[in-house]
Amino acid sequence: MSEIKLRSSDIKAALKEMNSAAQALETSYPSDIASRNQLEIVNRMNEINTSMQQALETYKKLLLANVDSTMKSTEWLEHVDAEVARAIKIR
Repeated sequence: MSEIKLRSSDIKAALKEMNSAAQALETSYPSDIASRNQLEIVNRMNEINTSMQQALETYKKLLLANVDSTMKSTEWLEHVDAEVARAIKIR
């Protein structure tokens, strides 16, 4: 019979690392690279920087939510595994 082993300590360590990396992710971009310069490219760069900052902030939120969800799933699997083990021992 095949067996699925849940190595929760490895999962939790990896999630902790991912969480730290996500928390450290710098999402700020310069908002105005040349306030006195009227070149079209400068205006476009400012727009792109703003869009990139918003995209990075969204990515960071999703990554942190994913880490949290995976942690909860791992804890749930540990709980279910313990319950199944108890049920098997009772038989």
